[in-house]
Amino acid sequence: PLVSDSPGKSVPAPVAQTFVLGETSKTPAELESYISSVLALEHTEQNYNLLTHNCNHYANDVAKFLLEGKGIPEHIVNFAQDALSTPQGQQLRAMIENMERSMRQGGAGS
Repeated sequence: PLVSDSPGKSVPAPVAQTFVLGETSKTPAELESYISSVLALEHTEQNYNLLTHNCNHYANDVAKFLLEGKGIPEHIVNFAQDALSTPQGQQLRAMIENMERSMRQGGAGS
């Protein structure tokens, strides 16, 4: 099914910045086919990682398909990695990784 939303309206949070990436010649059917045959295999619950394989990476892969290889800006794709490269971020990294590991093992109480 085709789902669309206005820019900045799909997440209930303030938008800090928007980017015009370009226009595509791909059809909705081509995008649906690419999502189901390629992206659905790579972007799975098992492969998801809040820090290294998240929604920004998915959006980048969609953009690259639609725009013949042009993705979203790298500072957006790698936002989590950049933020966690600071001393404070290193402390958060361990906490986030432990929380994610606990969730994958069956819940926060495990």
